[in-house]
This record gives sequence, C-alpha cells and structure tokens, in this order.
Amino acid sequence: MKLTIVTINYNNATGLKKTMDSVFSQTDTDFEYIIVDGASTDTSISIIKEYEHSNIQHFHWISEPDKGIYNAMNKGIQQATGEYIYFLNSGDWFADTKVVENIFSAPRKGDVLYGNYYYVTDTKSTLYTYPKTLTNGWFYAGGLCHQAVFVKTEQQKKHLFEEKYRFVADWKVLFTLFVLEKKQFEYLNFPISYYTLDGFSSKPENIDALNKERLAIFKELVLPVDAKTEIDMAVKLLKLIDSPLTVYESKKKKTLTFSGIKAHILFNIARVLHKI
Repeated sequence: MKLTIVTINYNNATGLKKTMDSVFSQTDTDFEYIIVDGASTDTSISIIKEYEHSNIQHFHWISEPDKGIYNAMNKGIQQATGEYIYFLNSGDWFADTKVVENIFSAPRKGDVLYGNYYYVTDTKSTLYTYPKTLTNGWFYAGGLCHQAVFVKTEQQKKHLFEEKYRFVADWKVLFTLFVLEKKQFEYLNFPISYYTLDGFSSKPENIDALNKERLAIFKELVLPVDAKTEIDMAVKLLKLIDSPLTVYESKKKKTLTFSGIKAHILFNIARVLHKI
C-alpha cells in the first residue's frame, strides 16, 4: 500500500466532517486512513462512525485522551503501514478529488514528497507554491507545511515527533531529513490541500515561542558544543547555509519580515542563540 493518511481531531466535528468528506471523495482509494481522536465530547465520534462502512477498506480510528498534538500524531505514525505517511488534520481538506491519484499515478523516488497548498483565512484562500529545488538556507528560514508533505513511513517511524516541543517538532523532522541526512525531496508541482490558518502554531501570539524553539533546535543539531563566540557561530552557519534568508520575528503580535545579506542575518541569529 502506497499511502497512510492520518487525521488528528479533538472537538472539531465540523472541521472533521469537511476533512473526512475530502478523503472519502478521492478517486484513488487504495490507501489506509487513520483517525486519532483525543476523546472528543462533541459529535466527532458519531461523524466518524458514519464512515465505517465506506469505500475505503483500510479505515480505522481510535478515541482516547492524548498528551497533545504531537503525541496524537505519533500514535498515527505507530499504526501506519503505507509506504508514505501524510497528515491531513481536522479542518483541512484535499485540494481536489484527484490528489492521491495524481501523486501515485507516477513512480515516486523521493524520501519526502512535497507539493503546494492553499492557505485559508476568513476572507480568501491563497495558493502557496514551493521552489522546485530546496536549499539549506531556505529550509532554516521557512519549512514545509505538513499538510503538503508525504514522508516515507520508514523515515517517519525512525524520527518520531519530539513531544517536548509545542510548535516545531514536525519542522525538526524535515530539517533533519533534508539538512543533516541529505534525503531526497521530490517536488509535486500541484496543490495538495487547503490549510486553515487557525492552527496552534499559526497564531501571532505564538510566533515568539515558535522561533525560540526553532533556534534551540538549530543550536542543538548544527552548532558544536565548543562554539563559544558569535563569530565562531556565524562562520559555522555560513558554511551550512547556501542562500539568502528571510527572518521572521514577532512584535506586538505582528509578523515582521527582515531580508538582508547572509552575514548580517547570521550574525543576528548567532547573537540570539547566545540568549536561549
């Protein structure tokens, strides 16, 4: 089986139904579908049960308390049997009915497949397209939306999400696969999903905490313990990063973007790292 789709849900019956409708309407249904529900008290369970005798043969679900989003996602990973695993959480939905068919109608070699996605606000949806070729610098400054990413299950089981993080455990997995382990990332040049911007990590008040986690991970994974000065850190970062960066910060609940030459940005990153 080529694919396992995992949906995480907690008390989001309306969003769950939208997600499940988009999954069960796929023209290619040769995939495994797992729902991990966090013991919802709304009508989520009754909605799940409506689909139990559907056209998807490999459909199963659990509903029990969890310890957070990444704990729930890890439960899905541990049950997955498909070659690739994909997270489409409640409230998000596939871009059209042929997404799965379009992906797996051609042979895929990537350890990670990634496509484009629509991000949805209250007033509109906007298509976000990724570059065909990713770079270390781009990956540090940005990252891939997991609603547009398919990871080989053997790699995802090797790199479970670290539940001590609140925001960026998924980013750490992809950063590790791309930057440190040099796995193959294959671009799918078409939209995969609609992603609603009301998720936990998308809220402006969480941006500072998110960036702090990301910088701490970067320090842990990349910088050696003997890096004692900002200059040492900046030099090591310059050797790693191979493209210009965009740095995101939060001030008064607003996301600000600062662009500049690599040395200038890396100097400031190094200075922040000292304060973690």
